[in-house]
Amino acid sequence: MKDRCDGYGEPYKYSGQSKSGTLELGQTADFKMTTYGGFEYSVSLCAEKQLKGIFFRIKDNGAVLYDGQAQGDEMNWKQFYIEDSKPLIIEVVVPESDKPEEELEYNETVGCVAVIIEYHKIGKKGFN
Repeated sequence: MKDRCDGYGEPYKYSGQSKSGTLELGQTADFKMTTYGGFEYSVSLCAEKQLKGIFFRIKDNGAVLYDGQAQGDEMNWKQFYIEDSKPLIIEVVVPESDKPEEELEYNETVGCVAVIIEYHKIGKKGFN
């Protein structure tokens, strides 16, 4: 997983819409993210090592705009621009383990997850 646990940094600002919590193997969790037109967003996912293969999706009215699973483990962050304000859904998916459940210790089945959301205003481009 790409190391984005500190966020992207300048020129982005940390958003209070960022979330953290504890998830377990096989769990899917989601939350609403409000986006505003004229802003660029950076969404980063970081998790404890035992949550192998964790990824996120960005959805708009059920349509998948971004699927981190399709990008592989090295791409657990996404930057994107929003033209018109709208709510999006961030869905975090923790896959099941390849090991049988009875072979796993409890600390191998749960872990902390953070979704870091950052934003910045994009100025007008082109000639004025």
